[in-house]
Amino acid sequence: MSGQQSFQQRVLIPLVVIIGTVGVLAFLGSALMGLGSSSNTASENPAPISTESVTAMPSATDVATDAATPLASDSASPSASASASKSASATPSAIPSGVTAVSVMNGTQTAGLAKSTADKLTASGWIIKEVGNWKGAGLAKSTVFYPADLETDAKKLAKQVKADVMEADSTLPQDVLTYVVMK
Repeated sequence: MSGQQSFQQRVLIPLVVIIGTVGVLAFLGSALMGLGSSSNTASENPAPISTESVTAMPSATDVATDAATPLASDSASPSASASASKSASATPSAIPSGVTAVSVMNGTQTAGLAKSTADKLTASGWIIKEVGNWKGAGLAKSTVFYPADLETDAKKLAKQVKADVMEADSTLPQDVLTYVVMK
């Protein structure tokens, strides 16, 4: 018995070792790349809000197709140049340059209000960065908070959704409009 190895020793044992090694490497690789993770990532700008879910950014084709459907008035899409400046290679995690994004926050106890409002805004051409619950001070009316350089877009959004407009303080994100829905 000293010269010849059995089929099990020559083929099966090395095969099991190879398959096991590949499985372990695949598991470790997916864990390192976050493919198995289901948790939401934290916002780049800390603010007194919590995120329910994040709406993926529509493709440039989706926005161009849906831009003709206004939300609450007969006003045009947020910016004629906004949809023209979007590139087809935009990724869901990045907002194209020159496009104003909106964080939609629910300021009421009505579950799902921010999500349904965000869906309507997306259909009318706005880019949604975040959907969540408002944790700031109570508001009497729906309000669009804006950083100083986005006042024009804030006024367009406020007119469309019939909301008040206020400059954002330092606790709010300074790269997006924050729309707090109170109705």
